[in-house]
Amino acid sequence: MNFFIRMFFELKSLIQRGKSIYVLLWCIFFSPSIFGKKNLVLIISSDDQPVYRLHKESWRIYMNAFEGDFESYFLQYDDSLKEEFYLDGDTLWLKGKESVCPGCLEKTVKAFQYFLNRKEEFDYVIRPNLSSFIILPRLKDFLKDKPKTQFYGGYLVDHFISGACFMISTDLMESMVVNKEYFMGRKDKNDDEIIGEFLLHKMFIQPFHHPNFQFIERCRPKKIALLIPKEIFHFRVKYPPNREAVETIIVNDLLNIFYPTIMLKRNFSKKFPLKIDMR
Repeated sequence: MNFFIRMFFELKSLIQRGKSIYVLLWCIFFSPSIFGKKNLVLIISSDDQPVYRLHKESWRIYMNAFEGDFESYFLQYDDSLKEEFYLDGDTLWLKGKESVCPGCLEKTVKAFQYFLNRKEEFDYVIRPNLSSFIILPRLKDFLKDKPKTQFYGGYLVDHFISGACFMISTDLMESMVVNKEYFMGRKDKNDDEIIGEFLLHKMFIQPFHHPNFQFIERCRPKKIALLIPKEIFHFRVKYPPNREAVETIIVNDLLNIFYPTIMLKRNFSKKFPLKIDMR
């Protein structure tokens, strides 16, 4: 407590003396110690399918509603870029063509490289895909007692964490960038398996399993809301038979259940007026 009192009076003194540049430097160096670090959310994104428009709109409703705890960006390719990276609002554009393999993997590693110089601002990097729905306050609670280094977690699939949403501490983000050549151009496996094998066999990191909730069947979240465990923060919303229609209703329900205050300010259902019987 004495540390915080001393820092408060030191900042007050700088302001009174008009030392604006020193105030700025003070904020840069000491604010993480006082207010804590944020978590970086990097969402694999593209415009290849119409249903992706739905999920991007859903993410935009809540992804930056908790700016003190999370900083979120879509990761998307643009082959016409003159530079390797271009940050525009909530989207980090990367030079390249969209693909599953090696696109998702290379997009992830390149984004890690872009944010590496801000590594000290974050505790964890969360990398979901578009069809994931995240309850950010629950995710914050989940992470609060997790190791700040050597952490790799999410929904465990065999020996690796599902690419629908994995979490790593920033030291592992740096390790992946340092070993960038291990990942680039790989088409032999999906991104999540390659990342998992690197962390397990090269870095000797054991994955931390945490359950998720998958909407792979035709059901409405509002009818089963009380059955969803309190520790669940990750939902996978993917219903292949009729993706856009059914997933619109599922996402709308999830938004109203878990982000009611935000939804009071914005009627999501009017943006996607669909009438589908999901009984």
